[in-house]
Amino acid sequence: MGRGNFRHNGEIGKEWYIDYDEYRMDDEEGEYVDYDLLYEDENEILRLITEKYHSFHAPEKKYGDNYWGVVYQLENSIFRIGTADNQWSDAIFIEVRDDTEYENLAKGLCEIYIAGIEDILKDYIGKIYVRNGAWMSKELV
Repeated sequence: MGRGNFRHNGEIGKEWYIDYDEYRMDDEEGEYVDYDLLYEDENEILRLITEKYHSFHAPEKKYGDNYWGVVYQLENSIFRIGTADNQWSDAIFIEVRDDTEYENLAKGLCEIYIAGIEDILKDYIGKIYVRNGAWMSKELV
């Protein structure tokens, strides 16, 4: 899969992609992705999100979809924020929880969260991408 392939569940939400090139290292055997560095950055991004939005917290037990490598990392009563292995990139996404009782609030609140998360990602990572079609993405500037 490439950037633009992974998509969040439901009608409301958004996904962002961070290229693994940001984490590529060289050794005697060739190029590899330094997943330790990637996970450190993921954890810092999640920390920054919870610092900005106090309603988000880690779920009691992390869960997800193994087919897509999805792990739901944070949640509140309306949304889930997760990560997904997108083969050439790391996807970070927000989507509405299936079990929320507040779906009518989701659309307006999601726009606020999207803007804040994009600011965090641009400040922390710099070069990020957004989906603009199946298998397609563009750099967020």
